[in-house]
Amino acid sequence: MENNKPFNNLPLLPVNFENVMTTKMYKKVIKTNKELARLNWIELMNNRKISEIFLNSLVLTESIDSNIIENINTTIDSVALSNAIKDLKWSEKETIRYKDAMMYWLNEMKTKNNILSLNTIIWIQEKIEENTAWIRKVPWTILKNEKTWEIVYYPPEPTFLNNLLNNLELYINKPEVQELDDCIKSAVIHYQFESIHPFLDWNWRTWRILILLYLIKQWLLNFPILYISWYINKNKSDYYRLLQEVKSKNNWEEYIMYILDAIENQSKVTWDKILKINKLYKEVNYNFTKNSNLNWIEKLCDLLFQKIYITFWEILENLDVSKPTLIKKLNELEVLGLINKVKDWKNTLYFIWEYLETLKK
Repeated sequence: MENNKPFNNLPLLPVNFENVMTTKMYKKVIKTNKELARLNWIELMNNRKISEIFLNSLVLTESIDSNIIENINTTIDSVALSNAIKDLKWSEKETIRYKDAMMYWLNEMKTKNNILSLNTIIWIQEKIEENTAWIRKVPWTILKNEKTWEIVYYPPEPTFLNNLLNNLELYINKPEVQELDDCIKSAVIHYQFESIHPFLDWNWRTWRILILLYLIKQWLLNFPILYISWYINKNKSDYYRLLQEVKSKNNWEEYIMYILDAIENQSKVTWDKILKINKLYKEVNYNFTKNSNLNWIEKLCDLLFQKIYITFWEILENLDVSKPTLIKKLNELEVLGLINKVKDWKNTLYFIWEYLETLKK
């Protein structure tokens, strides 16, 4: 493949993996699936669905890591705080849109017979862009190194895209097209989407959402809590090198091993993080109820974990309590060191410092 010519001969799927499926690969697949499956064991904690309490925060963490790959730098602290007071900067809006796209199309996929269609991919893109998205029609789309301006990739011209995308849609939704382990197929889908590069912008974030949705579609994950973007950020040079080597050297084996490593390692990281968050949740909930017999105190605990930062007025809207009673109880919890408070010019916001620190790690 020459970088100065469009990759119009990008092969259709399936790819022949006869020489890729080595003993080493099979062993890696087993380990990866084992770690990934373990995440589903923690869906129910304290007789509650994890998605009811922690999911918003966990998806927000992935959104931040995904945007960092695109040099959109934010922190969980700044995004959660700005979102609570509805005063988002551009980078924070980008992060929230990514999270919303993930959650919105997770629900949409469930209503569409678990099909990940081309239309779904376009809708994800629209949600991220907050604009009407369409398949690339402009010729001469070239990807360049931001520092050297050297051409790193010249994706297929627009006239080839419909055939490539229809082929990808079939590959995603028809298992009989190629009987491969789904973690490996997720790597293939990731590569093919990146190579097609169907949109003018934000393709990278869309395909990372696509990986998670595919794993959920194949029942390998119950909800989108795999932080694959964190791994890519830590190993970014290898990531881009291997994508190029599949194109130039047909180096599928090393690229697939990289994605399997990402899934395996991040499954372990996610497992540890959720256990820490759940341990903290139980401690906070115990301390809240120990110091109060109010019937809404547990719901207050849930709100603080769901929102990260939450304004006084939002707490009041969500609880069946009078304003004076809520002020009194929040002050008591703050004095006890169980919650923290921060003020801007018009809002008082509450959060749990230990929770915020755990999410940052």
